[in-house]
Amino acid sequence: MKNIFYTIAILAVIVCCFQSCARLFGGMSKDKAATTLKKYLSKHINHSLAFENLNRFWNEGNMNPNMFSVEIFEKGKPDLRFPLYFDAKLMKEKDSLYQGGLHKKSIEQMYKETKADYQVKQHLVAQLKKKDVILEMDYATATVKFTDNPSPHFIKETLVSLLKMMNQHQDSLLYAGSLHFNVQLPSIAPQEIQAVTETQHEEWRFSHFTLNSKTKAYQPLQESIQQGIKTYVKTNVNTYQMHPYRKLYVNADTFKEAVWIQGLSEREASNNSEMADYKAPVTAVIFQFFDIEDQSIKSTEILPLDVDRTFEEQWEKMDEKLPFSVK
Repeated sequence: MKNIFYTIAILAVIVCCFQSCARLFGGMSKDKAATTLKKYLSKHINHSLAFENLNRFWNEGNMNPNMFSVEIFEKGKPDLRFPLYFDAKLMKEKDSLYQGGLHKKSIEQMYKETKADYQVKQHLVAQLKKKDVILEMDYATATVKFTDNPSPHFIKETLVSLLKMMNQHQDSLLYAGSLHFNVQLPSIAPQEIQAVTETQHEEWRFSHFTLNSKTKAYQPLQESIQQGIKTYVKTNVNTYQMHPYRKLYVNADTFKEAVWIQGLSEREASNNSEMADYKAPVTAVIFQFFDIEDQSIKSTEILPLDVDRTFEEQWEKMDEKLPFSVK
């Protein structure tokens, strides 16, 4: 117990020392940096902007004790916000904004881009609200909440309509190249369906439906499914062992069923491991179809791979082997 206490105390001292190093090397205090930023905003920006979460951004990468990070937001609209990095010393002494080598935009430019993004998202939220669908959007994902249990057609129609509107306003939206829609349905809670997109011809298109692997409910599901596969392989085809390659597709015709696809490798006589190494060749795949709501296994199938075709080619088109649509 004493060792644990001493370890925690030492770590706390190290953290405090690291945070204080910037001051030791001549860095401006947070209070002075806040005052400097406030004056800069009032002088250069004609909007009612405020800021919060001001922190020193000093690390091994920039080695600048005067660099800070902060969140800028519009008063009265806290969701209209954007991150900012600034050198407090240069801002105070030269009345200039320096954010680091990769950041060249002015606060005015960032504000205008963020405002355009915010206005489009508010419009999208309002459009889905007309359908009694709740939409929540952040930088990388969009959560679509259905309050009842709609038909599969209504789910896909809603998502297609949403993606169409987003493509129409793509220049204003601050999204990365790919985008995921987390779809919440009362019938399968706490699991979440995830609609995965890809970029084609500079537009977002749906790629497939899967389950959101970031939810708390996903890990127990994964463990249950993989244990079922291990038992099946050991009982029925002991010449195989599981390979780390895996993927999951949701039946887009019903949104009630899904399939877990796991790679299989030939088991060597001297290898008693249940999981093969990544470098081992995948010679077959196993399909385990299951009910999303109660996780019951519906059927299990093994498909040997074509030796005359590459694994990558076959793995990429594995959804074509399924008895249902995945998008």
